[in-house]
Amino acid sequence: IAKEKRWLAPDEQVNFAKAYTGRLVGQPFGVSRYRRLNKLLAQTDTHDFDSLAHILRDHFNDEIISPRFAETAGTYMSICMHMRDWGESETSASLLARYDEKIGVIARYAPVQPCLSAYIPVYMIGKLPEKMQTADKLFDEKSLWWQVKVLSLLVTVDEDLFADDIRAKLGKIENEFSQKADMAEQEAVSLILDGKQDAAKEVLFSVTNECTEILYEFAKEYEGSISMPKMLETSNFWVQLEVAFSQIWNGADANAKLKELSEQIMEQVTGEAYTEEYIEEPEEEIEEEEYLDAGDYIEE
Repeated sequence: IAKEKRWLAPDEQVNFAKAYTGRLVGQPFGVSRYRRLNKLLAQTDTHDFDSLAHILRDHFNDEIISPRFAETAGTYMSICMHMRDWGESETSASLLARYDEKIGVIARYAPVQPCLSAYIPVYMIGKLPEKMQTADKLFDEKSLWWQVKVLSLLVTVDEDLFADDIRAKLGKIENEFSQKADMAEQEAVSLILDGKQDAAKEVLFSVTNECTEILYEFAKEYEGSISMPKMLETSNFWVQLEVAFSQIWNGADANAKLKELSEQIMEQVTGEAYTEEYIEEPEEEIEEEEYLDAGDYIEE
């Protein structure tokens, strides 16, 4: 029944808890997240980027309702949110920031959900790396956000297979980013004290750009290096479906676009060219209304 209702994927191993766990209802989704956030913040008197990043990755971990089958399943409205059903809300990115008297605003940015990303050092110096500037509604292979989004979709499809490995590697990458950021910020402060403001900005931009490239290449290479089962070969389906819907909304032929999408996904799954049968739209029949003449009425 669970697979017929699409609560589980057709080829997924049956997990009773995952299939039949219901949502928490009775209050706005944001309330539980706000309470959880304040609870975790209150556990420590002072915070730094590491402690705040840990909080933003929270899925009610170490609580009675901690995830039993997948953190990405979206069962509860945790601080780090994953959509349970297509079209629902989820965390699209996160940003941490503090103010330094010499450098100004020092930030850490993680594209997509922070539990499946790494925080990149970012500074308010008037420019950003090109790959960080684009995150539109349509897939862009040159976009950092979209590459990390595809990576997160892999985990969403099969968390048991991918989550531990990806999160461990992302953790190492983030530690590397922190070390690079510390060195760059120290160098920038030294340059600022010497009156070399432009040189300091270049140092800060350089570390942001370097970290952006590292995360971008990791996401792109990881996606292309794994052996993907049939279900993962269709992991881009929702992205392509959104593209098709956007084109249809702007006037494209719905029948033709959905046929094109179906052929593309089937070719990915089978490895061979596939042609769908074109469904002809039936002509709408207009029913004629029949009116009675005055003499057709029967008097009782």
